[in-house]
Amino acid sequence: MDTKSFPNKINFNYSIIGAGKVASAVALKLQNDGLLKCVYYKNPKREKELLNYGIDKTKITNKFEHLLNSNCIIIAVNDYAIVEVVEKLIFLLENQSSQIRYIFHTSGLVTAKVLKPLVDLGFYVFAAHPVQTFFNPNKDLLKGITWSVENYNTNTEIIKEIINDLEGVVQFLPNNISDRKELYHLLSVVASNFVTTTIEFSKLIAKDLKIEDISFLSQLIKTTIENCIQNLNHNNMPLTGPLARKDYNAIKIYLDKISNPAHMTILINYLTANLEILFQKGIYNTAEKSKLEKIIRKYQ
Repeated sequence: MDTKSFPNKINFNYSIIGAGKVASAVALKLQNDGLLKCVYYKNPKREKELLNYGIDKTKITNKFEHLLNSNCIIIAVNDYAIVEVVEKLIFLLENQSSQIRYIFHTSGLVTAKVLKPLVDLGFYVFAAHPVQTFFNPNKDLLKGITWSVENYNTNTEIIKEIINDLEGVVQFLPNNISDRKELYHLLSVVASNFVTTTIEFSKLIAKDLKIEDISFLSQLIKTTIENCIQNLNHNNMPLTGPLARKDYNAIKIYLDKISNPAHMTILINYLTANLEILFQKGIYNTAEKSKLEKIIRKYQ
């Protein structure tokens, strides 16, 4: 199929392979819009979880052949399970006729190449990673988010239609991304999980200080995140505090005062990592970097 020409609009209906948090959020969205055929689960424990999330019992199945009733399959399983799913799909699709024409997976780590065996059977495939965190799955999490797409052989307009059904926006990744897909995923992890763990470090310090309510930090965190968002496409770094103003004495006081050995290890690693970022950004020169490294080494 020509991946540039505009095809006739397709009325998509979807089946989902997987019953985790991403699959549940996508299923809720599609169910709400009347586009969901079924959600396939393998682990028996997942059925109850899907019900608890609000998926209708009639849409939940452990029969793989029920996938045949849709024209687009979404693979939303753990990265290591995608190959096994592809193998099961090949066996199913080689032996039974179906409406299925389009298949994509939602992993940000695994390349779209894993779906190539399905291309050999005549199907159109791609990978589409939802740039979102799914700690609490719900259909509203998908509203307006970006889906980073690694295309393989699917018409780009059809991909846009599919992502539009999920109320998302498409960003096509560079053609050579498959050779460095792991770093793309790391980019997303750093922007999400590493932010969370930094805030968790604040909570650990608060616990040591016996401060039970740290909701006073919420506006600080919110403003910081907003500053970072506003500067995403700019080279400047919206950093304040001792590291930004090169206040070596304040940093030394932190290291002197922290008494929990585990927290000391976290702080040292945090300072070391941030110092390297500041050096790469040109905020610290070699002499300034060496000076702070010398202070940190005394506490290791």
